[in-house]
Amino acid sequence: MRKPWWDDGDIDPGIRPVVEALNRLPGVKTFESCEGHGDHPWSFVVFSYKKGKEVPPWAERVLKAALNTQACLGCLNLKLEADYHFDCAHDFKKAWWLKISPRHDYSKAHVKEDMILVWAEITKELNALSGRVAKRI
Repeated sequence: MRKPWWDDGDIDPGIRPVVEALNRLPGVKTFESCEGHGDHPWSFVVFSYKKGKEVPPWAERVLKAALNTQACLGCLNLKLEADYHFDCAHDFKKAWWLKISPRHDYSKAHVKEDMILVWAEITKELNALSGRVAKRI
């Protein structure tokens, strides 16, 4: 089976479901992602949205869904930020960064587990949205 254009085979397994769900939404293209490793405890997905500076219309809904987890949200920062991405072609592109990072001592074992719970909820909501979008078309 042929891989999708965005799958270079180097996507961290812990963030892959989010990347797949985002790429199913119309007008979204992911550039980079990381599930977080060792001294780099934050995780993120970088993506573009076809309307440039406009916040994706589903963003608030997805972020609210993430707040409905059993995770210790007092231990995590959850952000959607507009910024730039420097790609392999040495171009700066306007991009959205969806990030989860620990607020304090990330050596606490539950922080990684909490990040996984939040990403799972985000993925669930993105999958629900992509199904709704497909049904409308």
